[in-house]
Amino acid sequence: IKESLKILGDDYEKDLSEIYESNHTDAFLKENKYEGPFSLAYGREYLPFMNFAFDGYAKSVSDIAHESGHSVYSLRSARNQLPVNATATVFTQEVASLTNEFLRYVSKIENAESDDEKMFYIENLLYIFCGNFFVQCQYAEFEEYCYNVIEQGGALSADLLNQTYLDILNKYRGDSLVTFDENAYGWADVPHFYQPYYVINYATSSCYAAAICERILGGDEEVLHQFRRELR
Repeated sequence: IKESLKILGDDYEKDLSEIYESNHTDAFLKENKYEGPFSLAYGREYLPFMNFAFDGYAKSVSDIAHESGHSVYSLRSARNQLPVNATATVFTQEVASLTNEFLRYVSKIENAESDDEKMFYIENLLYIFCGNFFVQCQYAEFEEYCYNVIEQGGALSADLLNQTYLDILNKYRGDSLVTFDENAYGWADVPHFYQPYYVINYATSSCYAAAICERILGGDEEVLHQFRRELR
């Protein structure tokens, strides 16, 4: 991860190392430990906390790169902003984290030792777009429908939520993928629906991060400078 992010500068690597080497990073699986990766920041007095379920597989390394983007951004924001402005928006936080993931995957693709390894990382990179763009747009459409029903004086029943979610899922999947009756309950497993208009930030930020990554790796020094400056 550090090697793939060197392009962001020595000061970025220094902040990253400070967080990694602290006791605020809990990387490995333990009994009864919450497995979801996350980054939490508590003011400027403490380094951000990061939690992982590292199992040695590529996805868990990508999770570390992602949450590291959140943590460095939170660390710098706490140091450089007044407390009232130090909490970044969801959109800018996701741009910071997804840019890290894209930079790492491009580095792995470029340094792959075989065609199979290269295809593996290309597939993983495409999966980010599948999960962060197409799926989140699908979620956002479902969320928008729910708000519209309420705002027009209607009510949301379990049956309505199930059928609406399944209809939208089928629209996005098309005829090439099979859906099952149980897929109708998928909405109940998305915690971000309880934070209004959260999911659309993933879709927009993934596009923004991809554009930043492409221009940075293409040698655009101005974009690199702006990105480094905005991470605070």
